[in-house]
Amino acid sequence: VILFGKLFCGYICPMGLINELFVKIRRKLKIKLFVIKGGSVADKALRLVKYILLFWIFYMTLSSSELFCKNFDPYYAIATGFKGELTVWMACISVGILFLGGLLVDMFWCKYICPLGAISNIFKFSVWSLAIIALYAVLTLVGLNIPWVVLLAVCCVAGYLLEIFHSKPKLQILHVTKDDNLCNNCGLCTKKCPYHIDVKS
Repeated sequence: VILFGKLFCGYICPMGLINELFVKIRRKLKIKLFVIKGGSVADKALRLVKYILLFWIFYMTLSSSELFCKNFDPYYAIATGFKGELTVWMACISVGILFLGGLLVDMFWCKYICPLGAISNIFKFSVWSLAIIALYAVLTLVGLNIPWVVLLAVCCVAGYLLEIFHSKPKLQILHVTKDDNLCNNCGLCTKKCPYHIDVKS
């Protein structure tokens, strides 16, 4: 994550593949795309969802010593035929969000719901995340008994704010680049990007 950004999301994650398939299905069925403009109030509000989910998953997992996300992980639910260790109503809601969101909005799950995306955003900004963890460690060493849930909350809030304000991480090797020598400023790269990144500018 620190060096290669969304390498897992782009090339390994099965949920990303499902989202990409939904884009193709929507185009074939000629379902109208619902565009949530990047930087809009709706976009910023929806981006908060994955950080709330991340906080909830970590809190429940560390409190119960059981991997909580399996209760509603849509991939796990589909792969097990809804027969695994899951909470059926949670799994049904997450599968519904995956399918409906994927058909109406490009990469909906990846951009707005996926807690792994939230983790990668937090650690993508490695300097900030390491500074927060170091500060927590120092405060703990000097005798302040700060609950771990505070560190988790601060990391989630910091990740969200860094994503919203589009700070660029310093150590990342791979990122979106534009070759100015080949660019004719047609804007097609921005129009075609499923994440609606403003590649042109």
